[in-house]
Amino acid sequence: MAIIIRSVESIILLTQEVVVANGSTLPIYGSVEEADNYFAMMLEGQRWHYTERLKRLQALVSATKRIDRLNFVGEKADEDQPLQFPRGTDTEVPVDIRQATYEFALALLNGVDPDTEADNLAMSSQGYGGLRSDYDRSSIPPWINSGIPCKTAWNLLLPYLRPRLGVSLRRDS
Repeated sequence: MAIIIRSVESIILLTQEVVVANGSTLPIYGSVEEADNYFAMMLEGQRWHYTERLKRLQALVSATKRIDRLNFVGEKADEDQPLQFPRGTDTEVPVDIRQATYEFALALLNGVDPDTEADNLAMSSQGYGGLRSDYDRSSIPPWINSGIPCKTAWNLLLPYLRPRLGVSLRRDS
């Protein structure tokens, strides 16, 4: 029987910044190293480990930007902070937010395009020759509608989001 011993040292940062070629900085939730540790023992994380570091960093930047567009509960901890988290009296970015960023980044590396996912919602049927598929678009998954194409990331983000106001009606015949 094999025994795997792994020690992980965790350093919590408010946010990490990436310096790009033109000298500007892009803040991200977490870090490539923390994401490496997150995916280290996960089967679905193999894609993450076999992707070059620059692409992983780009995926984290893209995921952070998309996540930061959501409507979160509470106010920023500091008006001048570049990202939505930490919020309120918190001094650290919640683990769930960082993990959602890693899951979203992995989905991006796996070829999921949030814009394509949104465009696909407009398609109600598809045909090829004599074969035809019809799609029920009356109920759009909220994570896709919010621009988060990864359900795992959405489930991590959901407790931090403001509830949607309004009434949704659906008629079943």
